[in-house]
Amino acid sequence: MVGVLAFFALWSFPMACAQTETGADEPAAAAGQADIPPIVPNADTPEIIELRGLVNKTNQYPIDLESVLKLVEEQNLPLQQSKVDTDISQARVRQRQAAFLPSIDGTFNQSRFEGGTQVFGGETFTVVRTTVNPQIGASWTLYPGGRTIYELLAAKRRKAASDIQMKETYQQQLSRAAEEYYQLLAAQRQKNVVLSSMRQVEEQVKLNEAKLKAGNGTKLDLMRAKASLAQQKRQLTEAETGIVQAEQRLLNRLNLEPNIHLITNALDEAQNQLIPLDSSLDKLTAEALENHPALKRFQEELVALGIDYKVIRSDFFPALTLRANVSGTGPNWNAIERGNFRGLSLNVNLLENMGLAIPFRLREKRGEIERKMLEGRQLVRDIESQVTTAFLNSRNYAAAIEAAEEEIQASREAYRLAFGRYKAGYGINLDVLDAEVALTTARTNLAQAMYNFNQAQIQLVEALGKTSPASLLSGVPINVSTHAAP
Repeated sequence: MVGVLAFFALWSFPMACAQTETGADEPAAAAGQADIPPIVPNADTPEIIELRGLVNKTNQYPIDLESVLKLVEEQNLPLQQSKVDTDISQARVRQRQAAFLPSIDGTFNQSRFEGGTQVFGGETFTVVRTTVNPQIGASWTLYPGGRTIYELLAAKRRKAASDIQMKETYQQQLSRAAEEYYQLLAAQRQKNVVLSSMRQVEEQVKLNEAKLKAGNGTKLDLMRAKASLAQQKRQLTEAETGIVQAEQRLLNRLNLEPNIHLITNALDEAQNQLIPLDSSLDKLTAEALENHPALKRFQEELVALGIDYKVIRSDFFPALTLRANVSGTGPNWNAIERGNFRGLSLNVNLLENMGLAIPFRLREKRGEIERKMLEGRQLVRDIESQVTTAFLNSRNYAAAIEAAEEEIQASREAYRLAFGRYKAGYGINLDVLDAEVALTTARTNLAQAMYNFNQAQIQLVEALGKTSPASLLSGVPINVSTHAAP
């Protein structure tokens, strides 16, 4: 694998350089994100050509954030599984409803007896007897002691919990897909950072070769520049590998074939603020506790457990059942005598397992309810922590973006001065290399801060329980904005 990567780096580098050298000069915009070369959604971009050195990509699929979120709804496998679980829960509700209907059953027996039989007086006769016995019966539990009713109520609650679980799964898969899409963009941005740095190091190599040829340079400076260029080639290979890995994660999330190459939209590279950064953390937390699907699902499951307790308790009460059947008995079909039966039966569970079974089942169910309540308290704490962490991360990474943009401006100017001084014969090559490393680091920091900010915003929307395609594209309308945030 190492040999393949090395060959790929040496093979793809001249093509990447040829692509970038023919482009425009590096923009001198003040905004840091303009310093990173954009990702051009074109079939001839270096991304497609160079990726063939690692993974054979036979299909191309243009995507943007909106299409990614749509594909989650259409093709995501965990979401499809959740929908099946909802159908199963609905079937269980129908099954409990059917328990209120009467049951009808039919039987047919035909037998033949040959042999001796004893009658009154001890006399034995040899007989041959054929018996035909058809019958049809019906039973209807008029009052089930509450069990059937409670089982139906519990099934409905679990069906509601299953619906909420599907919504929760949908929000989770949307959030993960959006994060993985931004991760793919970040990997592509990192590659462009490396390509931009390679252009600068190539200029250093050419300058040092010219100075050495003219007699006013040193071989040490040339070797340092070439070593820096070799390091950039290695980083380019790592960046390409990162693109492949990020792409495969997103393809898996979207249930797409692994031989597809995703062509991203350069417009999605920007900082995407979904929640105002001046929002009140306390009010955001309160809104999360009101809307989060996990809490709503927990409430339904807790109510269902309470109803399960009543199901067990209903075993103490009698069940009243109406039974009736029509039967016939005779030696053949032409001589069948008809019989009818009707009756009521009252069943009471008096002492199952000497009266210990039901009390211990009740105690077990009470323990499950207590454990579920503790899980709910932990869930509340987890949601509060998620909101706090995502909100504070959003603010921190927003500040990191501003700092990285300022760092890029200063590093770009420092590199221009260092390269100009060295080219004019006043500076040293080491200053140029240090300035180039600083500029590359600043560009990397900006790309990473962009991804971190977008990820934190996605996680904040998810913690609020408001994840949807609309909220991930246009943000969440929050009516709790103040200027009192910590």
